[in-house]
Amino acid sequence: KLNFFQINKIRAELFLQFEKFCNSSTKTEDRTILKTYLEENPDIIIVPVDKSKNLDVFDTKDYLKKLTDIYDPLKFKKLRTNPINVDISDFNEMIGKFNQYLTVSDSYKIKPIHSIKKSYGLAKNHKCNIPLRPIVSSLNSITSGAESYLHDLITPIVKNCKYSLNSTIEFKKRFLEIQGFNSVEYEIVSYDCVSLYTSINIDLVLEHILEIVYEKPEEFFPPKSKIITVNKTSVTKILEPPPRNELKEFFENILTKFNNFESLTGFYKQISGCSMGSKLSPSFANIFCSLFETKIVEPEINKGNILTYARYVDDIFCVIRKGEKLKLLDKLNNFDSGLEFTIESMSNFRLNFLDTSIVQYNDEIHLEQFRKLTASDCIVNYKNSVSPKSYKISALVGELYRCNNTTTTTVARDTALQNTKLIFMKNRFPEKLIDQKISDLKLKNFRPSDAKAKRQEEFDNPDFDHHTLSLPFSSARCSSIASQIYKILKNITPFFKLHIVFTTLKLASLILPRLKPKKDYFNNNDVIYQFDCECDSSYIGETKRLLHARILEHRTKKSSHVFKHISACEKYKNTLYDQFNVDPDNLPPKNKFAEMGRAFIHDHFKILETNLTNPHHRKLYEGLLITLHQPDINKQVKHQKMTFICKCMTGDDIT
Repeated sequence: KLNFFQINKIRAELFLQFEKFCNSSTKTEDRTILKTYLEENPDIIIVPVDKSKNLDVFDTKDYLKKLTDIYDPLKFKKLRTNPINVDISDFNEMIGKFNQYLTVSDSYKIKPIHSIKKSYGLAKNHKCNIPLRPIVSSLNSITSGAESYLHDLITPIVKNCKYSLNSTIEFKKRFLEIQGFNSVEYEIVSYDCVSLYTSINIDLVLEHILEIVYEKPEEFFPPKSKIITVNKTSVTKILEPPPRNELKEFFENILTKFNNFESLTGFYKQISGCSMGSKLSPSFANIFCSLFETKIVEPEINKGNILTYARYVDDIFCVIRKGEKLKLLDKLNNFDSGLEFTIESMSNFRLNFLDTSIVQYNDEIHLEQFRKLTASDCIVNYKNSVSPKSYKISALVGELYRCNNTTTTTVARDTALQNTKLIFMKNRFPEKLIDQKISDLKLKNFRPSDAKAKRQEEFDNPDFDHHTLSLPFSSARCSSIASQIYKILKNITPFFKLHIVFTTLKLASLILPRLKPKKDYFNNNDVIYQFDCECDSSYIGETKRLLHARILEHRTKKSSHVFKHISACEKYKNTLYDQFNVDPDNLPPKNKFAEMGRAFIHDHFKILETNLTNPHHRKLYEGLLITLHQPDINKQVKHQKMTFICKCMTGDDIT
């Protein structure tokens, strides 16, 4: 029987051993070689190709020039300095006013992460001179929590965009519903919007959203309550929906005021539309398109000028009466000043849309699978890739299902299956395995497996307790151990479902960070840090804020353990005096000495772990490292001894 501290120490030891085990894989060694090579050759930069798994190798200067070119001054404003500190202050002030309409969990959800958005470019190989597509990632940034909250709020509106497609499966279903097509009266075309995200009219979309929300606010803000303190008494408060003007201001701030980002070419503010990389952007784009569909497209459908219409993000499929396609193009371009559409008609009785080709033969039309020239044949190496075998087979089965979802005839489907087979054989998949999976899917006519239906049934069953455990995958041994755990739990606790998922080491973890600007060491946030003093004392802590701000707080805040230590430690003071040639009996002016103290204390801090945006993970890591390293400044002497006073804990008779 172990006490809490012994258990935590063992847990910490196992944690570190598991890390060593994971880092011993061949894949990690390959990553180290590539990382070292890229660090030794700063003139080379690797850029992912847009809508592909391929990679381009750029000269760094050429990449930076292309990156500068995509920040159009009409849509992006360059900033002189990093705005993060001002943004954090303004953001906290904003949510302080809005908190009265939020539950405790929602208030916690929208708290800002002390990090600015990051921007980089993806290579558009299908365009002349290979320009870049700007990506402004809001992941783990100041607005990421607020974007998730607002995204959840408007999801019901997005679901009502009836012409929007979510997948090729939906497109095939719509395609099969086409009736009355004849090549004399109708033709098939596609429309494409140029730079849709940065062309979104935010004011127009926002007014539409608010109109729907406040028509039936109870559907968007169901009755909720939270406990507040009034005159030292806990009171349950029923939350009211936020007033229309306050919700509008909240939306506008998230989409426009806090739309600053950093790239390798400096700091910018987006002043037009939404950024690609924001969680809200796809929803706003969908709603924006639904507005011109309601005003322009639906009347044409009612007149019989449009036989079928469907849209996937900014790509539009349309079966339209001959002579009407250019008229519709003009109406789409005139809907809003920021919109610009292009049109593509059939060529040789064929038109590509998504990953299908619409093929016309007389008055008959059908779908065939289409693969872009830029599409990569590299899927996953069956022999060498460090990933679970089940994941590799899932990749194969998924692509085989795609063959069925992108075709409408048996001949087209069999051709797609044969092409997919050749691609997976290039990835060293056994031919026998591929043929077996194709045979199995054909036998059940490409319906979902019974195992999938059973898993879904168990997931929906309230009697089952579901939990997910994510672990790094380093060898086939991991799958073997996971299988044993499944069997043990199934026998002992059949209603406890533990889902073990594996994370694999990805090339993107080396490439994407090099496309984004590096943070200053002390401007990292969501970290575990360690303070080391000259007297060999140490302290381990965690912070969600910028480490720089937390260090300065340790220097001045009297309740800080580090402050108490450095205030009393003679070695620390003497080293400070020696480093700046200060006479203890004749200290320099207060401002100058404070500047010395700030510079000096930074040298005593180092980061142990980064990117711990989840507060529970930060606390867990902090506890593990404190248990493992036993930093003496963390010890709280007043609470080291504890005595049970309840008789039921001592075994005495209870009176």
